[in-house]
Amino acid sequence: QNQEGLLRLAIDALDGVDARVLVTAGPAMAGKAFACADNVVVVDQAPHSLVFEEASAFVSHCGHGSLMRALAKGVPVVALPMGRDQDANATRIVHHGLGLKPRKTRSGIRRAVERVLREPSFRRAAAVMGEHIRADAARGRLRDELLALASASPIAAPPERGTTLTTQPGT
Repeated sequence: QNQEGLLRLAIDALDGVDARVLVTAGPAMAGKAFACADNVVVVDQAPHSLVFEEASAFVSHCGHGSLMRALAKGVPVVALPMGRDQDANATRIVHHGLGLKPRKTRSGIRRAVERVLREPSFRRAAAVMGEHIRADAARGRLRDELLALASASPIAAPPERGTTLTTQPGT
């Protein structure tokens, strides 16, 4: 995935951008040294719930968890996916006007961040999405959907301990 290379590229791209930049390196790169401009600070980790209260944009690999936390707070996204579900998530971000997916170059990342910060349409779209996410969470919609799926299952409850399960051809 070259996570470190992409992180270094993003740090370099954000050098001098008219914004304070907080970079969370994550556990895979905890303790590594990064050369940064005065407007960039790198930490191993930070609580998203606090950071997204103040964030104007989120440059992200587009993993589902961090993406949902940012969008729930109405923060637009600059998507730099590195594989798995991240590419599909980034496509959805662009499709819904929640942010941009730039080329993974210094100039591409920088232009995308500057545009997301400058154009209010991204912030508005992210704010609307955030309202939907928070409303769904408040209604317990996910819980209800999971319970409905579980009740529709042919196995209503897990087998008791020590029970042997067998299947027959065609079942």
